[in-house]
Amino acid sequence: MKRFFPVLLAVMIAVTCSLSSITLAKKKISFWHIQVNKVTGSILDAAVKRFEKDHPDVDVEVVASENDPYKTKLKIAMGSGNPPDVFHSWGGGWLETFIEEGQVLNISKQLNQNGWKDIYVPSYLDMAKFNGKYYGVPANMSCALVWYNKELFKKYNVEVPKTYKELLKAITVFKSNNIIPISLGNKSKWPGALIFVYLADRIGGPSAFQNAYLRKRGFSFEAPTFIEAGKRVQELVSMGAFPEGFNGINYDNGESRILLYSGKAAMEIGTSAYLSFTKNEAPDFFKNNFDCFPFPAIEGGKGDPSDLVGGTYIYSVASKSKNKKESIELLRYISDKVYGQEWIDKAGNLAPVKGVEVKDPLLKKVADYMAQAKYIQAFYDQFLPPTMGELHKDTTQALFGKTMTPQEAAQKMEAKAKEELVKK
Repeated sequence: MKRFFPVLLAVMIAVTCSLSSITLAKKKISFWHIQVNKVTGSILDAAVKRFEKDHPDVDVEVVASENDPYKTKLKIAMGSGNPPDVFHSWGGGWLETFIEEGQVLNISKQLNQNGWKDIYVPSYLDMAKFNGKYYGVPANMSCALVWYNKELFKKYNVEVPKTYKELLKAITVFKSNNIIPISLGNKSKWPGALIFVYLADRIGGPSAFQNAYLRKRGFSFEAPTFIEAGKRVQELVSMGAFPEGFNGINYDNGESRILLYSGKAAMEIGTSAYLSFTKNEAPDFFKNNFDCFPFPAIEGGKGDPSDLVGGTYIYSVASKSKNKKESIELLRYISDKVYGQEWIDKAGNLAPVKGVEVKDPLLKKVADYMAQAKYIQAFYDQFLPPTMGELHKDTTQALFGKTMTPQEAAQKMEAKAKEELVKK
């Protein structure tokens, strides 16, 4: 009898421990994003910690990757049937492709409950809307501007250009004084694409791209607007507007920005994330010597100089997520007002959330530009289907490298459009 009790006790302890481990087992969800920057990454980390505190039964695995490697990684994960629960995209054709494949969860029902949908700026929430359904939430407001070194403009008596002719004159002045007129890190291709898109917009107006995309009769990506934009890109290269080896300079790790901070370059065209980078990489420069202006108007062009090139970040849930409820709930935390205010205050970015306050004067200036814009042209590589978006970046980089003519680049884009885009 004495032997029985120790055995029984051991069994009871084992069962209790087993039940305890079952009770304590946590659900796990994965979250992939591109915020490798220390500050922006920490803001998302803080949002995740708030979520985990309110949901102690859930662990979130956060994985941050640089822009281009992330795209490849996510495509592979989606294609292999093992996607992250929550993931970053840029909306547009990039997200739409996954939606058409049934890879993204429709969250319209949840967004329409308890006023969740109402916290977002409608135009940015709509960037996650396809065929009347919502497939994600917005977490950033971005536009591309010309960022410049105020000290250099003052030193060489250069006025902020309002027209393209004035921009060309500024380039000539800086070049003659051994200053790089426009810094450019085009290794990842998209920084140069910003310049091409602005040129196309200022030459042909929004309808040039819209109608080519919609396959309207008489419009194409081989139209004079896009050929002329390519010619102007190559004219800038011939003028020596950019640093030597620009197609090999990495924007993502700050190589091109350092040229602006150090006074070696006068300008750089980049998204409003430039604010965040500069604020953290060169705080003194940010405070004393940093400003921006919209891409100038082209004389005789159809584009409105108030128009901007821009986009957003969208966070979505994979349809194959095993923890859909928890993943949808995480979306709230990584895009809510608390997150939005930190995104503004700490990172110097704009958030598409209502009720947040913009305190920094330069960020307020960017917000005003966005409010005044009559039209915001989505980044081509994000709006177009992925393969066409990649071709756009490839052909644009080739234009900058002068390994392709403007006509050849336009022909390649139109040929791909005929494959990828159905007539609307």
